[in-house]
Order: sequence, then structure tokens, then C-alpha cells
Amino acid sequence: MYLPKGIRLKHGDFSDLPGFCRELPSEFNGAITFYTKYGGKFYEGNMLIMGGKIVASSIKNLEDDTELTKEESLEDIKKKMDGAGDVDIYSFNDVDMWLSVEHNPQAFLKNGIDIPYFLEGLVVKPKTRKSTEDGIADSKKHGRDEGMRKRFKAKIDEWRSKGYDVLPLESVIDYDLQEVQSTFKKFEFDIKVLQRIEEQLNSFDTAGFEDDVRAIRSKLRDTQRIVELMGGIKRLEKRIESKQKEMRKGGVTEKEKEKPVEEKKPVSKKEAFLNLLRELEISAKDLKGVAVITKNGLPIATRLPRDLDVESFAGMAAAMYGAAETTMVELKHSNLFWVYTEAEDSKFVVVGAGPQALLVALVGMGANMGLVLVKLKDTANRVKDLMK
Repeated sequence: MYLPKGIRLKHGDFSDLPGFCRELPSEFNGAITFYTKYGGKFYEGNMLIMGGKIVASSIKNLEDDTELTKEESLEDIKKKMDGAGDVDIYSFNDVDMWLSVEHNPQAFLKNGIDIPYFLEGLVVKPKTRKSTEDGIADSKKHGRDEGMRKRFKAKIDEWRSKGYDVLPLESVIDYDLQEVQSTFKKFEFDIKVLQRIEEQLNSFDTAGFEDDVRAIRSKLRDTQRIVELMGGIKRLEKRIESKQKEMRKGGVTEKEKEKPVEEKKPVSKKEAFLNLLRELEISAKDLKGVAVITKNGLPIATRLPRDLDVESFAGMAAAMYGAAETTMVELKHSNLFWVYTEAEDSKFVVVGAGPQALLVALVGMGANMGLVLVKLKDTANRVKDLMK
């Protein structure tokens, strides 16, 4: 699992895990992470906690990089509770939780598990002299464990071979092992963020912005420039959108001005909506279908799979959004932006597009949902303008 760093609340022996879990408040949002040695092998485990429930889990064998996730990983964690190692509790804010959900769909359980249920029947063996001699206790005492440190050094070599600036890791490799683990965990997460930025860049139509693209790509292997990169990608996106808007308004280049002026045929409102949907499909990959409908459930413009009943699809989408909107009103919350649901093979998003319309999207499981949601919101605003 890829998790943000968060705020560390507790640190202790792996045997302290049950006690730490019992002390968590019912509304806790954050993560439990641990490193343990079991059967002569090192393991890293993570459990994501949302509202006091375990919602995602993983355990990775650091010797061969094999990883178990979901319910299977929880059972494996229980089996290794008599291992020796370290455990940490981190609290997450809303942004940390959103990033955790976005980056770890493969680790989510079918249903959240209450922590007391997870702890049921869990027996933790007391630490023995043998576990101390195994190396973990000695690692804590002296601030190093050569086996773990060797794994970290191999990871540095791997990331260096891929072009990443590994200086932040090399500067801490001989520090206390706990600090090394924390630094590596954040670096691994930052790499995931850089990869998402690169995916977003690749999804843009960057014709005419080659210099900007080169400038961004030159920094895509430096984890210390993420904030700068996010600002750069946002500015580039705005410039591209501005260019596209100018083209839609009929803006032309000097070369085009020299061409004979052709009489433009008026575009119907339905065709204008279809054009928006086509642009959306190009800019946001992995869309299985998109549609603009009224809040009453009537289709306005659709680009959906042929085997879908358009009328039923529009009606159900409008009903789902309406129910969520009513719920938000009853709870005295502010305006609803979108409704999101996920099935085994696809995701379904309904976005408000002004007082009269909704934008609906069927999304593939492999989609970058952060990018998709941004594109859907932008298109919804344009639908709102067309509805006026």
C-alpha cells in the first residue's frame, strides 16, 4: 500500500499492536503500519482505518516483494503476531485519507471490519530471549539492522536506475532505522504522486506547448519538486483549456486568416452537447460511457454502450442523484457536487451541472479517478453554461 506520512501518534513493539488498536477512538482516521521479522524474513504491513474500522490492508514480504491484500492479508497479519518488530499509529487529515483511498483500490476490503472483531481470539506471545537474538531488539537498541538496511540500499539502486534523485535517501541511510523506514515510506509515496502527474501530462493535448512539457518532464524524477510540478501542471492545463476555449469561440491563427472564409453551419444544442462529450472522452481515458441528462431523468445527449437502455439509465442516475441531494439537505449540508459509487468492474459518477442538468459517467476500474473527476467537473460547468 502507498500511504502518506500523516502524524505519528504512537510507536512501540509489534506486540503492542492489539493494545494500540483498543485505544483508538471510534471516529479515528489514519493508518497502522508495522515492520516485523517472522520465520527469518522481514515483512511490512499496513492497515487503513476509517471511522474506527479497518477498510484496507496489506502485508508485503520484503525479501521477494510478494504482497497479500484485502481480507487475506488480515489473516496473515494475525498469523505473524508472534513475530518481533515495530508498530506505528498515524493519524490522517481529510486530504491524507483521500490520497490513501485514491492510491490503494487493490487493498480495500469488501466490507469494513470493526477493530474489536479483528482482535477477537488474537493471542500475542510475549517477547522471548530468542526474538531478541533474532535481531530486531538489537536493531532498536543500536539503531540499525543490517538485513533491513541492505534491502533499503537495494531499493536506492533500483530507483537510481530509473532516474530518480535518491539523494534524500542516501543522506539518511545510516541513521536510526525507524527514521530510515519513515523516509523511505514517504519517498515511495512521492514516486507514486510523480507517476500520477506524468499520467496527467500524457493525457493532455500539448501541441504548441512543447517547451512547457519539456520543463515539466525534466523534473519528474525529483521528489523534492512535487509542489513545483503540481503548480506547473495546473498552469499548463489552464493554458490548454484557454486555447481550446478560444478555438471553440472561433479564434484563428494568422495562417488561418489568409484562407478563404467558409460559411459555418449553425450547430444545434444537441450537437454542442455531443461535442462536449467527445472532448471529455478524449481528455479523460477509461470512460466507458458519458451522458448529459436532465434532473428529471430525461436524456439530452448520450455516448453510451449500445447494450444500455438509455431511458432507464438516465432515470436511475437522476433518481440516485436526487436521493443524495435530498439527504444532504436533510443533514443541513451545503450543495452536493457529485455522487460516486463503485461496482466490481466499473465506477459510476453523477455530477451536478447547474439547476437543470446532470453529467453522468461510467468509468473503468483502471482509471485515474483524480484526473477523471477534474475533467468531469470542468465539463459539467460547460454543460451548465450551454443550458442557459
